[in-house]
Amino acid sequence: SRAAPAGGAAVIAVRAAVGAARVLELHDRMINTLALLEASCGGGGGGSAAAGGAAGGAGHLLASSCSDGTVKVWDVRRLGAPGGGKRPVALSVLRHQKSSQGAAWAPDGSGRLLSVSFDDTLKLWGPPAKAAEPGAVMELVRSVRHNITTGRWVIPFRPAWWGGGAVLV
Repeated sequence: SRAAPAGGAAVIAVRAAVGAARVLELHDRMINTLALLEASCGGGGGGSAAAGGAAGGAGHLLASSCSDGTVKVWDVRRLGAPGGGKRPVALSVLRHQKSSQGAAWAPDGSGRLLSVSFDDTLKLWGPPAKAAEPGAVMELVRSVRHNITTGRWVIPFRPAWWGGGAVLV
């Protein structure tokens, strides 16, 4: 088995023969988290496809947070076939000033994405009202400063959604 290089994500076909894995170069630096917008997030048509809701994006939108300060949104259907050789193109590139330590999709199927970073910000991203396709153009909805300085090195925060749309870090 081989490890994915910095910036790479290993894709393993669980139904294929042993060793059927490939590495996708998604970033130039280390990927910290991957988050899939799950089909169970209201994917039965409750979300607005134009607004990036689950009806249009559930099950195929992937968010990756990276040490280069970016969070990228990918359409997993467009990540390429094995041996394609081309580097995938992200639907959206969202930016922090320092390393982004996590990203999490809202569980309500709204297409909102929460990211957290060592730049002491928690950012809420959302699709504009008339997006061409889910995740294609995410815009910053809100940025909240946090201060986790304790005088000691601590493990990075990971964003999570709680209850009826509240955020927990």
